[in-house]
Amino acid sequence: MKKTSCVILVSAFILAFSTTSQAAPHDITVFVDGRSGPWNVNINPSFSYNQDMLRPMAVGSTFYGFGSNFSAGNMLEINYVSGLASPGLGIWADANGVNWHFPLPNPGDYIPGPNNLEQVVGTFADSYGVIVGTPFTIGNHATVVIPAGATQLLMGFNDNGNYDNAGGVYMNVALIPEPETYAMLLVGLGLVGFMARRRKETAV
Repeated sequence: MKKTSCVILVSAFILAFSTTSQAAPHDITVFVDGRSGPWNVNINPSFSYNQDMLRPMAVGSTFYGFGSNFSAGNMLEINYVSGLASPGLGIWADANGVNWHFPLPNPGDYIPGPNNLEQVVGTFADSYGVIVGTPFTIGNHATVVIPAGATQLLMGFNDNGNYDNAGGVYMNVALIPEPETYAMLLVGLGLVGFMARRRKETAV
């Protein structure tokens, strides 16, 4: 009986602590250069707008340790941390950019709703860099769901001429665990508590 109880107790501990490690959101902070575009226009010619830009900042299944957790249906929370970027007009702003719009081609042409100049925008892409789904505004905060077929999140700035941009911003990307992970954690902790109480009652 004691042997069985010990096995159950050890199993409960393993379940609790393994789910705890899974439940802790993976989060990383990356630097997005003010000259970066949010996707590669050579790979995505139908989304072409500007050739004079750096490659986007990429975060995904093979970047920064997200691994298999970067999968369809999981959610990412993206937040501005620090830094300023300039669209080359002598104006500096955070990830929300400058409240100024222009009719020239820019990433915002492919994103629903109003978008500011030099605002952080993003898209999901497959392992080749081909856009998956619809590009979206990030700004200082965004919560997005990873679509099927995506292996990376790409981030860059909304501008039609990145060559004269300067500075950049730090963005934090956190993987939000699924509700099932929290449920497993509670089950594991519940088993640990139950077995501890049972051992105490047996001792009395």
